Amino acid sequence: MLFATMIKKMGENLSGYLHQIIVNLAESTLNMIKDDFVNYPEFREGCFLLVDKIVKHCTGGLFSIASDKFMTIINTILFAMKHEKPELMEIGLETMHALNQLVVTEPSITTLFY
Repeated sequence: MLFATMIKKMGENLSGYLHQIIVNLAESTLNMIKDDFVNYPEFREGCFLLVDKIVKHCTGGLFSIASDKFMTIINTILFAMKHEKPELMEIGLETMHALNQLVVTEPSITTLFY
């Protein structure tokens, strides 16, 4: 939750640290929670909100990271969209919508995305 708030406030200023944030927070949390929808409920919302804030507030950094880290972002969004709790599913849907809006509006990002 702390890093989600930091990314929301600082946005593109954290682009240089995005790789480390994804590796140390998003990937490790996704590995913990991907096996089911029950364990570690306190980490799920924070992870999904972190990815949401990255997509919405750190766009330049998002599209400059390595493709495997970008896939971590996509996989986290997909996992959130499949979640059983409606509020967590909603975070995933809103994040995917924001990502789709970015891809549609930027031709250079569209090529990278597909």
